[in-house]
Amino acid sequence: MAHPIFDRSTFAWDRQEAEHLYEMLVASIPQPPEITQLYAQAGGDPGSLTPGQAARDTWREALELLAGIRALRRLCEDVLPGVLRLQGTAPFQAALRAVVGATPAVEQRIISGIPVLDRRPLRSLVTALQSDVALRVLLVRGEPKTGKTHGRHVFQAAAADSGAKAVYLYAPMVATVDDVVGELFSALGAVDAVPDRDTTGPAWYGTVCRKLGEVADAKNTQLWVAVDDLGAASEPDGAPLLDPQIAAFCGQFVLHMPNPAFGQWFRLMLIHYPPGPVPTRWLRDVWREDEPTTADVQKQDVEDYLRDWGLENDRKFVEDELAALAEDVIAKVDGPTTPEEAAVPRLQRLHDSLTETLRGSTGGGGP
Repeated sequence: MAHPIFDRSTFAWDRQEAEHLYEMLVASIPQPPEITQLYAQAGGDPGSLTPGQAARDTWREALELLAGIRALRRLCEDVLPGVLRLQGTAPFQAALRAVVGATPAVEQRIISGIPVLDRRPLRSLVTALQSDVALRVLLVRGEPKTGKTHGRHVFQAAAADSGAKAVYLYAPMVATVDDVVGELFSALGAVDAVPDRDTTGPAWYGTVCRKLGEVADAKNTQLWVAVDDLGAASEPDGAPLLDPQIAAFCGQFVLHMPNPAFGQWFRLMLIHYPPGPVPTRWLRDVWREDEPTTADVQKQDVEDYLRDWGLENDRKFVEDELAALAEDVIAKVDGPTTPEEAAVPRLQRLHDSLTETLRGSTGGGGP
């Protein structure tokens, strides 16, 4: 599994652990000659550091350069421990341990404050997206109210850990293929690079994909794209939620994924994808399917969530207490219900039961 700080080509300023270590380094090792020495021991070229900078700027530059050559692991696991044995403080040591032991966001059950209790198959697939294997595309299908759209939080968290940009497109944010194309080029900071529509359909879609690949390569930016609402509404008339041409464009996008020069820059999550066979020319090694159900979340998932919630909210649960609380939540959700309660989707009832349980346990709060 990819390390959320070491296995990316940019320094993880978005991770609290990385930011905290940076502050500790600035406070504990402020002398530029020593910074340069540690940077060189980790594998950096001392001549690449800008001379005459303040410690804060020198450390920022050193960390960014080491991330670029994938040498942060060596700095944190080999170089800094030796320094800490001589002059390290407890806060400095704790900051270093937090970076080395950082949990991938894809494994977290609270992502940006949002509970994501289960989705084990999705987490496994998204982890594969972060690797160098051929998988590039996820299809998410299934019944309504099963958490299909909710899975985008796992996808977006993994994108952040990979140092990539994430885009989420859905109805009515985008209504046409032109809207989708504009959003993708905008995410890459290249709105002026959209190809002219000198042709229609698949030919233009192919031109767009090739240009997107060129722009991503030029900007050294990986783009993770989640497109929602690709299927039909469940009611009242079952009409497509998005223009079917958007699904056709996504299909052309998938056709380009086996090309390493293109596929290295993109990941695609197609949510509420229409049922039935996928296009026959899609290569099987670049895509997989996730199909959540309403019954996926069980007692162990609730326990895991409560444990993580307690860590984030300075509330320590003993294991027996966790098991009892989780059992109570599941019993309320899956036990006898009134007709009014039964009309509420299971995941919503689960969320409401968790909120009530945490409020009763702590006197406030909740997911």
